[in-house]
Amino acid sequence: MNRYIALWLVIFSFGLLGGCSGGEGASDDQIANTFALQLPTGLEVDDVEIQVSENIGSEVEPQYRARSKVTLSYTEDFYQEARVRPVLSKPVVRKVAEEGDTVTGTLITSSFLRGESWDVRIDKKDFPPIYGLAESQYGVDGFVLEGSDEHNNLLASHEEEQAKAAAARAKKQAEEAAALREKIAHLRSNLTGIWAAKQPALHNNAVWSSRNGEQLGIQLEIGEGENTAGTGVGILYDYNNPSDEITVPIAFSINRDGEAATIIFNEPTQHKSLQFSVNPRYKWKFTTDGMLQYNASGNKWSLSLEKDGEALQSRLTQVASFKEKQKIYEELISKHKAFIAKGNLSNLNLKEMSYAHYFVTGEVDGPVYGSDLYQGESDVSSAVVHSGVLKAGQSGVVKISRYSERVAFSGTLKNGVTSEGYRYKRTPYKIELVEGLSAK
Repeated sequence: MNRYIALWLVIFSFGLLGGCSGGEGASDDQIANTFALQLPTGLEVDDVEIQVSENIGSEVEPQYRARSKVTLSYTEDFYQEARVRPVLSKPVVRKVAEEGDTVTGTLITSSFLRGESWDVRIDKKDFPPIYGLAESQYGVDGFVLEGSDEHNNLLASHEEEQAKAAAARAKKQAEEAAALREKIAHLRSNLTGIWAAKQPALHNNAVWSSRNGEQLGIQLEIGEGENTAGTGVGILYDYNNPSDEITVPIAFSINRDGEAATIIFNEPTQHKSLQFSVNPRYKWKFTTDGMLQYNASGNKWSLSLEKDGEALQSRLTQVASFKEKQKIYEELISKHKAFIAKGNLSNLNLKEMSYAHYFVTGEVDGPVYGSDLYQGESDVSSAVVHSGVLKAGQSGVVKISRYSERVAFSGTLKNGVTSEGYRYKRTPYKIELVEGLSAK
């Protein structure tokens, strides 16, 4: 019986020490297989020589740490991309290793017993650097060798394409420049003429008017020429009374994109009755569709202008009519040596027992006191209509006399004007026609 027990012990001991995959950790083949999984395509493990192996674990849980000399061999040629200019359609490479070349280095590994086999872990590797990629990694016809005929042909083709592209760009730039010149010339030609407002000015998208109800119109006059910058004339006027105008010199310049012109009123100018002013620092945008706009800090002005059209003709007709009337008025005033009467009778500064000739246009909205004889606070323009000397809207020269005797004043309705009485006696005024113009 003791012989059987001794034999069993021998067999058991052999199983512990020799039945595992090596009594001193992983074999060179196991290390080679583990390391091969980490290698790039084109490299393989050619040889592993375990130089030192030491159990850093225990008898129960062994863990071997080993240093091995490892030789790798190239199974393909390796290529590295060359840093060349220009960048071509294919990578330009140089060969850095040939099939069959070898690289030798050192591996530090740890192996752990798992059942009846060893798990291997790569702790450290010390090898010369591996440059480039295996030829198969570039694909079929995936690169050209630096300095080869194919490389030179690609360079020549690239230069030819670059030259064609440069020529195409130059042609496109020339065409764009010519188109822009034509666009600017067309804009310059279209700007030539006299532009007048078709509608009153808008301020922040609403029709603007002064405190007295006047509305703004603008006229621009730009002469013929080819220069992209020049001068002209601007006119600010009351849209409903175009003869109430102020002329301002302007400067214009066509924008580089040929889309619009910039208009500047060269002198600081205020239209008093319109309560509107312009200044050289205000830059107005003007386009060939007739839109004149100024926009800054939420203060937007816009006018729709028309060139040489009905708006201009209507304005010129009204201005011409006004000037013709003014000429007639001036002749009438000169003929009778008349003064221009405005406001109340007392504003005429007539002394008692005196008279003078005055140019007046009849109106119906002012206050009137008296009948035939008028108190001094009566409006001159309405008093001439009440007296029957002139009609509403009719102009003429009248003789206004002031008496010295104080009288009372009673109110009446005459000629569409209602006068009021006045309780205190005052020196009266009398109105007589000298020469009236026909009412239109």
